[in-house]
Amino acid sequence: MLHSYLTTLLERSQIPGLAVAVAKNGETIFEAGIGYRDVARGLPVTPDTIFGVASVTKSFACLAIMQLAAAGRLSPTDLVVRWLPEFTAILPPDGRSIQIRHLMSHSSGLPGMQAIYHARAGAIRKDPDWQRLGARDPFTVEPIRTPRELMKLMAAADIDLLGAPGQHLNYSNEGYALLQAIIERASDQPFRQYLKRRILDPLGMDHSMLLVEEMRRFPEVTELYAPEPGGFFHSPAWWDVGDIYTNGSLKSTVRDLIKYLEVYRCGGAGLVPAAGVAKMTAPFVTMPTGTSYGYGLTVQPGYHGYTLIGHGGSIKGVSAQVLLVPEAGLTVALLINVTGAPAERIALSVANHFLGLPLETYKYEFPAYTPAPGELAALAGRYHSDESGDVVVAVGEDVTLKAAGQTHAVRPFAPDALVSADGLTHARFMRNPAGRIWALFLGMRVYRRV
Repeated sequence: MLHSYLTTLLERSQIPGLAVAVAKNGETIFEAGIGYRDVARGLPVTPDTIFGVASVTKSFACLAIMQLAAAGRLSPTDLVVRWLPEFTAILPPDGRSIQIRHLMSHSSGLPGMQAIYHARAGAIRKDPDWQRLGARDPFTVEPIRTPRELMKLMAAADIDLLGAPGQHLNYSNEGYALLQAIIERASDQPFRQYLKRRILDPLGMDHSMLLVEEMRRFPEVTELYAPEPGGFFHSPAWWDVGDIYTNGSLKSTVRDLIKYLEVYRCGGAGLVPAAGVAKMTAPFVTMPTGTSYGYGLTVQPGYHGYTLIGHGGSIKGVSAQVLLVPEAGLTVALLINVTGAPAERIALSVANHFLGLPLETYKYEFPAYTPAPGELAALAGRYHSDESGDVVVAVGEDVTLKAAGQTHAVRPFAPDALVSADGLTHARFMRNPAGRIWALFLGMRVYRRV
């Protein structure tokens, strides 16, 4: 039943190929490869096919921090400036109280920035499809490669913090680049070396790596695809981020990721004390959507009596999701080879099957809501992030939300909350203590009202 459902979903969602693995109390109970890792050559996906995992990588960086904390090398409550003195040149004085754990939980107050794009620009310049993919012109920015160069670039920016450390979540790839610099200084070794010796090798993740060239020795590596109207197209160039790895450069298989999830199911699996895992999987900051974020992992209690712990990832040619349902001992790893696929929803459908829930049961509910007169008009306006650009909310006969070049018809489902008809796009509006809307929260990002 599940295999048939996923096959139908793959066709309906215009996905070239996906791999999925599920374990119960550490024992694999389901795995499948559906569709193709290479459409033109008719090569199928298998559970050993290597995909990108994008931002699933972030939890690996946080696991490294917790290992170093257990070894007495650092503490998550250390000030970032202790490890990165350069940080004092980056932020206004009120930002110098940022701790390592604020970077781990995206709650440092750093706004959306373009610095990571500078690190990705070198790869995008080599991609003949960059215009077709709608990427910002990579030849208009200065490429960088290292966390140190990224810090110099950030120091030249005029950073206006979103709030006090720990107050707001704003997803920050730059924050995770800073974590790489801290890991390297605290461990006295490059992050690539640390990750392999301290995490990948001990877990037996022998089909996981950071560099594209390291994949060449494996027989099963997916091609990359991008969506277009009516389907998808082959776009083989990988978009890595120079020598910055911690925000999303890992490549892996669903079988390796199931091994990795045992760290969180088993309270450390010998890699880190259980107390470290408990901190990673505990809510540290709560988003306006109600979901919380720990250290490199999202935490959603109250899912039909269960807790969902996991992370997603998306970049060119990659849609990924990992999930842990601790009360059921259930772990799920899902990897897809096209951008923008609904990986979280598919992974939830898989988990639902083994939890005895209807397959298409999701964690968000969007009830009917009738706004008061003038309530919707107060939401209209332009909201901006330097990382992601503008979001425009227009209120007329209909309500629309335009983001990333797409316009969505939306409706209110609660005060200061809008959702699209398919439920995949939902926004929350943020008010200051005086009750004025100052920002919009969408896709784990804060967009300031212009």
